[in-house]
Amino acid sequence: MLNACVARFLGPLYFLLLAIVHTWPMASSPGTLTRNDNGDAVLNEWILAWVAHALRTDPLSLFQPPIFFPDRYALAFSENLLVPALLGLPLQWAGWSPVLVHNLLFIGGFALTGYTTSVVMTRWTGDRWAGLLAGTALAFNANTLTRLAHIQAQYFAFFPLALFALDQLFREPRLRHALQLTLWFVLQAYSSIYFLTFTSLGLIAATLARPDALRRLRTWGPAALLAGVLALALCLPMLWPYQQASALQQTTRTLTEVARFSAVPQAWLSTGGRLHYDTWSKPFFWRDALFPGVTVLLLCVVALVGGPLRSNPRARMAFAVAVTGIALSFGPALPGYATLYQAFPLLGAIRGAARFGQLGLAGLALLAGFGLASLRQHITRASLRQAVAAAALLLVSAEALRAPLGLTRFDGINRIYDTLAAPEVTGVVELPHPSIVFIHINADYMLNATRHWKPLVNGYSGLTPRSYRVTNATLSQFPDQASFDMLRSLGISHVVLHLDSLAPTMRAAIDGRTDLQTYAESGTIRIVKVP
Repeated sequence: MLNACVARFLGPLYFLLLAIVHTWPMASSPGTLTRNDNGDAVLNEWILAWVAHALRTDPLSLFQPPIFFPDRYALAFSENLLVPALLGLPLQWAGWSPVLVHNLLFIGGFALTGYTTSVVMTRWTGDRWAGLLAGTALAFNANTLTRLAHIQAQYFAFFPLALFALDQLFREPRLRHALQLTLWFVLQAYSSIYFLTFTSLGLIAATLARPDALRRLRTWGPAALLAGVLALALCLPMLWPYQQASALQQTTRTLTEVARFSAVPQAWLSTGGRLHYDTWSKPFFWRDALFPGVTVLLLCVVALVGGPLRSNPRARMAFAVAVTGIALSFGPALPGYATLYQAFPLLGAIRGAARFGQLGLAGLALLAGFGLASLRQHITRASLRQAVAAAALLLVSAEALRAPLGLTRFDGINRIYDTLAAPEVTGVVELPHPSIVFIHINADYMLNATRHWKPLVNGYSGLTPRSYRVTNATLSQFPDQASFDMLRSLGISHVVLHLDSLAPTMRAAIDGRTDLQTYAESGTIRIVKVP
C-alpha cells in the first residue's frame, strides 16, 4: 500500500520537476519572467484573466469581452482556454497577477499532459518506465517547446485519456466507459478549438485501426453514439459563439490561407532542442518544429518490427494517430485534404495545419512507449532493463531540452490604470492605435485593461474584425473632430496617451488642444477625457 502511494506521488512530482527544468528560468520568478515579447503570450494572459472575471461577474457575457469594442463575440476570435482558465480561477479570484497565473498554468500544463499520458501507457503496458517515457515524449517535444507563447499547446492532457476510454469502450461497451469518453473529449475540446479537431480525427483514425472492434460494431456502437451525442450537446455552448463570430465577420479559413500555414518536409527535421539545433538541425529550422527525436524514432521502429504493432491493437491505434497527424500537417498539399475540408466542418477553423504535427507527435510518443515496453520484455537481466529504460528517458528529455529559455521581464501594470475603474469611465481607447501590421501592440493595452475591464476600442486576437481598419484610419487623425465624433458615438469617455510613442504631429496637435482635460498622468502615460 505504501509503495503504491509513493508511486502515485512520484509520477506527478517527476513531471512537475521536468516541466520546471524545461521552462527554466521561469519558475525562479514566475511573476516577472515571461514571453511577453510575443503578443500571443500576452493575449493568452488576458484571456485567462477575462474568463475568471466573466465567470465571477456575468457568466453570460463570457464570449462578449470588452475588446475591439463594439464588435461582438470577440472571445471567439481566438482560443477560449476555458479548462486552463478554470484551473486558475482560485488564483485569479485571489487577486494574483494575470502574468503569474498564466506562467503557473503554463508550467502545470506540461506536467499534467506528461502525467496523464504516463498513466495511460502504464495501464496499457504494465510498465511504469514505458509510461514515463511516453509522457515525457508527448509533453516535452520539439513542437511544445517552440510554441512557448501558446499555453493551449501544453494542454493536450485529455487526448490520451480519451484514447484509453475509447479502447475500454471497445472491450466493454458499458455506460460508464461511454461517459468517460465524453468527459475526456469535452475537456480536451474546452482546452483548445484546435485540439477539438485533432481529438475528433485522432479518435476516428484510432477506431479505423481496430478491425477487431469494427467487426463488433453492434455491441459498442450504441454506447459510442451516446458518447458522441452527449459530447456534441456539451460542446454546442462553446461552438455556437464561434459560428456567430464567423458569420458576423464573414470569415472562413480558405485552403489558400491554410496552405501558407502548413508544414513542409523540413519541419519534421526542425527542432529547437539545443542538442540537435547546435549540431545539425539549424539549417532545417522551420517556424513549426516537429522533429520527434532520435530516441523516439528508434523506439517506434522497435514497436513496428518487434511485435507490438502486430499483436497489440492499442499500438495500432497509436500508429494510426501518428500517421493521421503527420499526413494532415501538410494541409492542402496532402491529396484528399480539400475533400476532407469540405466534408468535416471543424477543419474550417484550422488555419495552421502544421499544428496537426502535434497529433502526429502524440501518436509517435505513445508508439515509442510500446517500443520501450517491448524492448524491456526481451532483456532478461533486471539491472540492464532498468539501465536501458533510464537511458531512454534521459535521452528523450535531453534531445528536446531548450532551457535556459530567453525570457523578458514584466514589471507589472502601471497603477494609473486603476483610476479607469471609476464609475464615470464608460469606455477607453489607447493611443497610438496600431495599424494592422503592428496590431500585436494592442495586446499590452488589453493586459492593462485587466485593471479596469471597461470597454476598450483596441484589441488583438487570432482574427481581426473588419471594423478595425476603419477605426484605425479615424484614430490616426486624433485629435480631429472625426475621431472625437467616433469616440462619442461609441460611448468612449477616456483616452490613454502613450506620449513617448505618439507621432510628433499628433503630439503637437494634442498639446495644442486646450479642451483636452487631463484625468491622470504617470511618467509618459497621460489619460485625458473626451471633450
